[in-house]
Amino acid sequence: MLFGDNNKGILSLNEVNHNEKLNPHSQYDRFLTYNSPSNGTSTSNLYFKIFDINIQQNPSAMGHSYEQYANGLILNFHYYSAYTSNRSYDEGVVSVIATFNGSGGINPFLCSKSFGTNGTKIEFYLFYKQNTDNTITTEYNLKLYAKVSNNYMNLSIIPYVFNTVGQSYNYYNKLYLSVGTNHKERLDSLFYNFQNDSAISATDLSSVTSGYSTVTDYGAAAIKSVTYSGGSTTFDVTGVTYLLLASSSLSQVLTTLTGGVTGQTITLISYNERTSLTSGTFNNGSPTSNTMILKNDCNVVIPRGRTLTLKNYNGVWYEIARDFLCDGTITYTNGSTLDLTNGGIIVLSATSTATLSTFTGGTTGQEITVVATTSNTTLSNNTFNNGSPTANTIILKSATNVTLAVGNVIKLKYMLGAWIEIARNF
Repeated sequence: MLFGDNNKGILSLNEVNHNEKLNPHSQYDRFLTYNSPSNGTSTSNLYFKIFDINIQQNPSAMGHSYEQYANGLILNFHYYSAYTSNRSYDEGVVSVIATFNGSGGINPFLCSKSFGTNGTKIEFYLFYKQNTDNTITTEYNLKLYAKVSNNYMNLSIIPYVFNTVGQSYNYYNKLYLSVGTNHKERLDSLFYNFQNDSAISATDLSSVTSGYSTVTDYGAAAIKSVTYSGGSTTFDVTGVTYLLLASSSLSQVLTTLTGGVTGQTITLISYNERTSLTSGTFNNGSPTSNTMILKNDCNVVIPRGRTLTLKNYNGVWYEIARDFLCDGTITYTNGSTLDLTNGGIIVLSATSTATLSTFTGGTTGQEITVVATTSNTTLSNNTFNNGSPTANTIILKSATNVTLAVGNVIKLKYMLGAWIEIARNF
C-alpha cells in the first residue's frame, strides 16, 4: 500500500518506516509512557505537577466549548524514577480517585505503593479546592504533585487505568473518550503539565496550593522517620511521618516545623527530655504559619519514651494526641523564680527560708496547683496594677504575701500575663 507518490519523495509503508522503526499509530500503544522534564539542577526536594484538572457536579451544563470537564476521575499508573549519579532508584504504583458525594463535596482518594529504597522514594500529594467563581455548577480543581528527593532526577509514568465519570458526549472535551478523541489524546491532555512544566520548590508549591485541602499517602513502604538533633528552633519536616527528638543540647527549644502540608500527620517521639516544644497561639483563628498549637496552649517537654502527635491544617500544626499527662510535678527548693515548663503541680520543699515571686514558662489559661511539704516557702504578692501586672509575677488574695504551712494548697491561673490566685484550702 502506498500513502503517497514515490516520485514526490513520499515512500511506501514498509518495515523501516512503519512498525519496525517508527510508530504512526501511537494512539494504539498498549503501554504509553510519559516523561517529566529533568530536574536539571542541584536542588533536591522538588515537586512535579502530574495533572491539574477540574471536575464538575453537572458537567453537561458547562457547554460544548470547554475542553476539559468530568464528573469524576479514576486514574491508576505505574511510575519509576532514577538518579544516575548514585544509582538511586524508585518505582511503584499510584491510584487516584475523586468523585462527588451527595452533599456537593467530593471524596478524594490517594494510595501509593513504593518499591524503592530509603531516601529515594517519590511522595505524592493530591490537592483539591472548590472553584467558587464557577456559577454554573459546583466545580473542584484537582492537582496531583510528585516530590522527588534527589537532584537531577526525572519521573516517568505509565498509565494503565484512566476513566472520567458521568459526562455527556462533547466533541471538544479532550478527557472524554468519544468518536472525536482517542485514548492517547485523552492522556496527552491529562498529563500536559507533567510533560511540559519544570519542577517547583516547596515554597512555590505552598503558594500555588494556598487554600487547598490535601490528601497525602506515602504508602506503607514510604514512611519517613528523621531525627531532630537540636541546634535550631525551626526544623523541616517535609514528608516526615515520625520525628525523634534527640537534642544534643541540654535546653533546646523547638518552635516551628516547616515543609508541612494540610492533612500530614507527624508523631514526635522523645529520646531524651532536652527539647521543649513551644505552643503557638490560635489568635482568633489566625495562628502563625508553621507553629504548633498544643493542648491548653501549654509549652511541653515530652517525657522520655513518650509521644505527641500533630496534624497539619493550612500550614499550622495542631496537637491531636499524646500518651502522657501535661501535669508533671516540679519540686521547688530555693530561688525566686521557677520554670513551669511541663509542670502542673508545684511541690514546695525548701529546707530553709525561701521566697518565690515569679513563675516562667506559663501560657494563657494554664492552671497550676501549689502544695507545701515544708513550712519554709513564702509566695510573694505583686501588685495588680489596674490590670497590667508585671509579667510572670504572682497576684494573691488580699494582695498579701503568704507563707504556706505543711499541707496548704493554692491554685493559680495564668491571666493577663501573671499568675492570679483562684483558690486555696486555708
